[in-house]
Amino acid sequence: GELGPLDACSSGRQCDGYLQNSPLRSPVRYHDMFDWLREHDPVHWQATSDTTGFWSLTRYADVVTGYREHMALSSAAGSILGGSFKNETIDTAGNRMLVSSDPPVQRQLRQVVHRVFAPHIIERIGVQVSALVSRAVRQARADGGCDFAKDVAPQLPAGALMGMAGIPYADARYIIDLTHSTIDYRTGDLKGEFQHTGGRTKWIRARYQAWRNHGHSCFL
Repeated sequence: GELGPLDACSSGRQCDGYLQNSPLRSPVRYHDMFDWLREHDPVHWQATSDTTGFWSLTRYADVVTGYREHMALSSAAGSILGGSFKNETIDTAGNRMLVSSDPPVQRQLRQVVHRVFAPHIIERIGVQVSALVSRAVRQARADGGCDFAKDVAPQLPAGALMGMAGIPYADARYIIDLTHSTIDYRTGDLKGEFQHTGGRTKWIRARYQAWRNHGHSCFL
């Protein structure tokens, strides 16, 4: 097939534009782009228009090192590119959540929630995630394709929430959508978002009580 506008990504500067701006359904051949980076610039710094940026690691050994060496690539600044609520440098959840913390804080957080990582719960999560992902993949095949980020990826946290907290799928997806809307400044006007906070808090309280009343061992 045609390479489209990427045309083998012949320079790091050209790759910059595609890494930052290309929509999911663009004709760019991403494998070709990452092949070029892997060969010529495997640890590539991508500047962004909002004065932040990110590292693009394209070799397995570098990815593993970055994952393990928190002093080299820290998670404590948060997991949201650009920072939640457009904080100039960091995510406001930085060093407050498992996904965005480094030792020793991460170890302390794990001790608080360790019971939901018990073997029987992990097994339950695995079964739930497998079922949801399998269903999503079957649907994608039936439809002739999908948007992986929207149709498949959310099934993983949904399955984890269902397995940990014993909540139904609809509630798990609502919590995921709620999380996205409350931490991502790109979702719209913050004033408008916060006007719904009271209703969302009531929803969470009502669901929490319902889950408890039904005997769920509710991690939430």
